[in-house]
Amino acid sequence: MIGSVGVVGARLKTPAPGRNLNQTIEAAARNLLSSRKEDGHWRFELEGDTILESEYVLLLCFLGRADDPRITACCRRLRSQQMPTGGWATWAHRPSMPLGVTLDELETEFAPTRARRPLIELLWAQAFSALSALFKLVEWIGPLPWWRRRALVKAERWLTERIECADGLGAIFGAMVNAVIALRCLGYDLNHPLVQAQLRELERFEIEEAGETRRG
Repeated sequence: MIGSVGVVGARLKTPAPGRNLNQTIEAAARNLLSSRKEDGHWRFELEGDTILESEYVLLLCFLGRADDPRITACCRRLRSQQMPTGGWATWAHRPSMPLGVTLDELETEFAPTRARRPLIELLWAQAFSALSALFKLVEWIGPLPWWRRRALVKAERWLTERIECADGLGAIFGAMVNAVIALRCLGYDLNHPLVQAQLRELERFEIEEAGETRRG
Protein backbone atom coordinates (compact mmCIF):
# COMPACT_ATOMS: atom_id res chain seq x y z
CA MET A 1 0.00 0.00 0.00
CA ILE A 2 1.34 3.43 -0.92
CA GLY A 3 0.86 6.25 1.52
CA SER A 4 -0.17 9.76 0.67
CA VAL A 5 3.46 10.89 0.64
CA GLY A 6 4.31 8.13 -1.80
CA VAL A 7 1.47 9.08 -4.07
CA VAL A 8 2.50 12.73 -4.07
CA GLY A 9 6.10 11.75 -4.72
CA ALA A 10 5.09 9.59 -7.66
CA ARG A 11 3.06 12.44 -9.09
CA LEU A 12 6.00 14.85 -8.74
CA LYS A 13 8.27 12.45 -10.63
CA THR A 14 5.86 12.33 -13.57
CA PRO A 15 6.38 15.37 -15.86
CA ALA A 16 3.29 17.37 -16.65
CA PRO A 17 1.81 16.63 -20.11
CA GLY A 18 2.23 20.26 -21.13
CA ARG A 19 5.91 20.21 -20.20
CA ASN A 20 6.49 17.02 -22.18
CA LEU A 21 4.81 18.57 -25.22
CA ASN A 22 6.88 21.76 -24.98
CA GLN A 23 10.11 19.78 -24.63
CA THR A 24 9.19 17.65 -27.66
CA ILE A 25 8.41 20.73 -29.76
CA GLU A 26 11.68 22.40 -28.73
CA ALA A 27 13.71 19.27 -29.51
CA ALA A 28 12.01 18.90 -32.91
CA ALA A 29 12.67 22.55 -33.72
CA ARG A 30 16.36 22.24 -32.76
CA ASN A 31 16.73 19.15 -34.90
CA LEU A 32 15.02 20.80 -37.85
CA LEU A 33 17.11 23.97 -37.60
CA SER A 34 20.32 21.93 -37.33
CA SER A 35 19.45 20.22 -40.64
CA ARG A 36 18.92 23.47 -42.54
CA LYS A 37 21.35 24.18 -45.38
CA GLU A 38 23.50 27.32 -45.41
CA ASP A 39 21.24 29.09 -47.89
CA GLY A 40 18.18 28.42 -45.72
CA HIS A 41 16.56 25.41 -47.43
CA TRP A 42 16.03 21.84 -46.27
CA ARG A 43 16.57 18.64 -48.21
CA PHE A 44 15.84 15.14 -46.98
CA GLU A 45 15.66 11.74 -48.61
CA LEU A 46 12.13 10.84 -49.65
CA GLU A 47 11.97 7.27 -48.42
CA GLY A 48 9.71 4.76 -50.06
CA ASP A 49 9.19 1.02 -49.85
CA THR A 50 10.95 -1.58 -51.96
CA ILE A 51 8.36 -1.30 -54.74
CA LEU A 52 10.67 1.34 -56.23
CA GLU A 53 13.54 -1.12 -56.63
CA SER A 54 11.15 -3.81 -57.88
CA GLU A 55 9.66 -1.48 -60.50
CA TYR A 56 13.09 -0.45 -61.71
CA VAL A 57 14.23 -4.06 -62.10
CA LEU A 58 11.08 -4.84 -64.09
CA LEU A 59 11.63 -1.78 -66.27
CA LEU A 60 15.23 -2.72 -67.07
CA CYS A 61 14.12 -6.24 -67.99
CA PHE A 62 11.32 -4.81 -70.15
CA LEU A 63 13.91 -2.70 -71.98
CA GLY A 64 16.09 -5.77 -72.63
CA ARG A 65 18.71 -4.80 -70.07
CA ALA A 66 18.59 -7.89 -67.89
CA ASP A 67 22.39 -7.87 -67.69
CA ASP A 68 22.52 -4.33 -66.26
CA PRO A 69 24.66 -4.40 -63.07
CA ARG A 70 22.12 -2.15 -61.36
CA ILE A 71 19.72 -5.08 -61.26
CA THR A 72 22.15 -6.98 -59.04
CA ALA A 73 22.51 -3.95 -56.77
CA CYS A 74 18.73 -3.50 -56.56
CA CYS A 75 18.25 -7.18 -55.76
CA ARG A 76 20.78 -6.92 -52.93
CA ARG A 77 18.67 -4.09 -51.56
CA LEU A 78 15.49 -6.13 -51.89
CA ARG A 79 16.99 -9.11 -50.09
CA SER A 80 18.39 -6.94 -47.31
CA GLN A 81 14.93 -5.45 -46.69
CA GLN A 82 13.09 -8.78 -46.64
CA MET A 83 11.40 -9.38 -43.29
CA PRO A 84 11.77 -12.60 -41.23
CA THR A 85 8.19 -13.46 -42.22
CA GLY A 86 9.24 -13.58 -45.88
CA GLY A 87 7.45 -10.43 -47.00
CA TRP A 88 8.41 -6.79 -47.32
CA ALA A 89 7.21 -3.71 -45.45
CA THR A 90 4.34 -1.92 -47.14
CA TRP A 91 6.16 1.37 -46.49
CA ALA A 92 9.51 2.42 -45.09
CA HIS A 93 9.90 1.48 -41.40
CA ARG A 94 6.42 -0.05 -41.20
CA PRO A 95 5.43 -3.65 -40.36
CA SER A 96 5.23 -6.16 -43.14
CA MET A 97 2.46 -8.47 -44.24
CA PRO A 98 3.58 -12.12 -44.45
CA LEU A 99 3.56 -13.76 -47.84
CA GLY A 100 0.32 -15.57 -48.61
CA VAL A 101 -1.79 -13.49 -46.22
CA THR A 102 -4.82 -11.86 -47.77
CA LEU A 103 -6.94 -9.00 -46.47
CA ASP A 104 -9.82 -11.41 -45.93
CA GLU A 105 -7.69 -13.42 -43.51
CA LEU A 106 -7.07 -10.31 -41.41
CA GLU A 107 -10.76 -9.95 -40.62
CA THR A 108 -11.90 -11.10 -37.20
CA GLU A 109 -15.04 -12.89 -36.20
CA PHE A 110 -16.32 -9.55 -34.93
CA ALA A 111 -16.04 -7.88 -38.33
CA PRO A 112 -19.38 -6.94 -39.86
CA THR A 113 -20.79 -9.40 -42.35
CA ARG A 114 -20.45 -8.26 -45.94
CA ALA A 115 -23.71 -7.48 -47.61
CA ARG A 116 -24.45 -9.45 -50.73
CA ARG A 117 -24.06 -7.45 -53.90
CA PRO A 118 -27.33 -6.70 -55.69
CA LEU A 119 -28.01 -8.75 -58.79
CA ILE A 120 -27.87 -5.67 -61.01
CA GLU A 121 -24.31 -4.93 -59.85
CA LEU A 122 -23.22 -8.47 -60.63
CA LEU A 123 -24.75 -8.24 -64.09
CA TRP A 124 -23.04 -4.91 -64.81
CA ALA A 125 -19.70 -6.31 -63.61
CA GLN A 126 -20.03 -9.33 -65.89
CA ALA A 127 -21.07 -7.11 -68.81
CA PHE A 128 -18.05 -4.81 -68.41
CA SER A 129 -15.71 -7.80 -68.08
CA ALA A 130 -17.12 -9.27 -71.28
CA LEU A 131 -16.76 -5.95 -73.13
CA SER A 132 -13.19 -5.56 -71.90
CA ALA A 133 -12.31 -9.04 -73.16
CA LEU A 134 -13.96 -8.25 -76.52
CA PHE A 135 -12.03 -4.98 -76.93
CA LYS A 136 -8.75 -6.71 -76.13
CA LEU A 137 -9.52 -9.42 -78.68
CA VAL A 138 -10.33 -6.83 -81.37
CA GLU A 139 -7.13 -4.94 -80.58
CA TRP A 140 -5.09 -8.13 -80.78
CA ILE A 141 -6.60 -9.15 -84.11
CA GLY A 142 -6.45 -5.61 -85.57
CA PRO A 143 -6.74 -3.21 -87.16
CA LEU A 144 -7.59 -0.82 -84.35
CA PRO A 145 -11.06 0.77 -84.51
CA TRP A 146 -11.07 4.50 -85.28
CA TRP A 147 -12.18 5.44 -81.77
CA ARG A 148 -9.34 3.44 -80.26
CA ARG A 149 -6.79 5.10 -82.55
CA ARG A 150 -8.20 8.52 -81.66
CA ALA A 151 -7.97 7.75 -77.95
CA LEU A 152 -4.34 6.65 -78.29
CA VAL A 153 -3.44 9.81 -80.19
CA LYS A 154 -4.99 12.00 -77.49
CA ALA A 155 -3.30 10.00 -74.73
CA GLU A 156 0.06 10.26 -76.49
CA ARG A 157 -0.35 14.03 -76.89
CA TRP A 158 -1.25 14.40 -73.22
CA LEU A 159 1.78 12.36 -72.18
CA THR A 160 4.37 14.04 -74.39
CA GLU A 161 3.20 17.54 -73.50
CA ARG A 162 3.73 16.87 -69.81
CA ILE A 163 7.03 15.07 -70.24
CA GLU A 164 8.57 17.94 -72.20
CA CYS A 165 7.91 20.55 -69.51
CA ALA A 166 8.87 18.69 -66.32
CA ASP A 167 11.71 16.88 -64.59
CA GLY A 168 10.13 13.53 -65.22
CA LEU A 169 6.39 12.95 -65.41
CA GLY A 170 5.14 14.67 -62.26
CA ALA A 171 8.49 13.87 -60.61
CA ILE A 172 6.78 10.61 -59.58
CA PHE A 173 8.83 7.43 -59.88
CA GLY A 174 5.98 5.10 -60.88
CA ALA A 175 4.62 7.61 -63.40
CA MET A 176 8.02 7.89 -65.09
CA VAL A 177 8.37 4.09 -65.28
CA ASN A 178 4.94 3.81 -66.88
CA ALA A 179 5.75 6.69 -69.24
CA VAL A 180 8.79 4.83 -70.57
CA ILE A 181 6.76 1.65 -71.04
CA ALA A 182 3.97 3.59 -72.77
CA LEU A 183 6.36 5.35 -75.14
CA ARG A 184 8.04 2.09 -76.09
CA CYS A 185 4.65 0.44 -76.68
CA LEU A 186 3.74 3.36 -78.94
CA GLY A 187 6.81 2.65 -81.05
CA TYR A 188 9.26 5.23 -79.73
CA ASP A 189 12.87 4.14 -80.14
CA LEU A 190 14.90 3.53 -77.01
CA ASN A 191 17.21 6.36 -78.04
CA HIS A 192 14.35 8.82 -78.61
CA PRO A 193 14.92 12.05 -76.61
CA LEU A 194 11.65 11.64 -74.66
CA VAL A 195 12.50 8.09 -73.61
CA GLN A 196 16.07 9.00 -72.71
CA ALA A 197 14.88 12.02 -70.73
CA GLN A 198 12.67 9.83 -68.54
CA LEU A 199 15.45 7.29 -68.04
CA ARG A 200 17.83 10.06 -66.95
CA GLU A 201 15.29 11.36 -64.46
CA LEU A 202 14.84 7.85 -63.06
CA GLU A 203 18.60 7.55 -62.62
CA ARG A 204 18.56 10.68 -60.48
CA PHE A 205 16.64 8.70 -57.86
CA GLU A 206 19.57 6.29 -57.40
CA ILE A 207 21.35 6.14 -54.04
CA GLU A 208 24.25 3.69 -53.77
CA GLU A 209 25.42 2.44 -50.38
CA ALA A 210 27.48 -0.61 -49.45
CA GLY A 211 26.96 -2.32 -52.80
CA GLU A 212 23.19 -1.77 -52.73
CA THR A 213 21.13 0.55 -54.89
CA ARG A 214 17.90 2.07 -53.67
CA ARG A 215 15.64 4.78 -54.97
CA GLY A 216 15.17 7.85 -52.84
